[in-house]
Amino acid sequence: MRIQSAIEYLTTYGWALLIIAIVLGILVGSGLLNFSGVVSNTYCIFNEPLSCQNAYLSSNGLLSITIYYSGVTPINITALGCNTQKPIAIFTSYSKPVYLGSGQQVTLNISCYNGTSPYSSYTGALFKGYVQVNYTNLYNNLPNVDIGSLLAKVS
Repeated sequence: MRIQSAIEYLTTYGWALLIIAIVLGILVGSGLLNFSGVVSNTYCIFNEPLSCQNAYLSSNGLLSITIYYSGVTPINITALGCNTQKPIAIFTSYSKPVYLGSGQQVTLNISCYNGTSPYSSYTGALFKGYVQVNYTNLYNNLPNVDIGSLLAKVS
């Protein structure tokens, strides 16, 4: 008698959980359940000595990003890339490198990509991707790469 009631209990609630999971899947898949309101603006993080102060992504995929440098020796930013996938293969290279001394920041504009296609979306959509900064340390002339994570609300 106990086994039968336990099986009935599990069967009833198992079906209920399955139905709830299917309904949630349909709502998320159709876009009716949109989580873009959870992100207020932008989340951007790099490894030291670089940091992201501000980042704004427009609906045509143009990213305006302010990079702050806290290292000791100055650097030259030689290229910047933005993509939804890693590794980042499409870069904006600077014919005249962008100089950053200790405690300085610079705002750069770059086009973001979704794989190999230019990124575009509607206002309020979420962009989850990566920003790669290629730079040279001016003390030892060694090239460096820093890949940061970016979560931005399209504005």
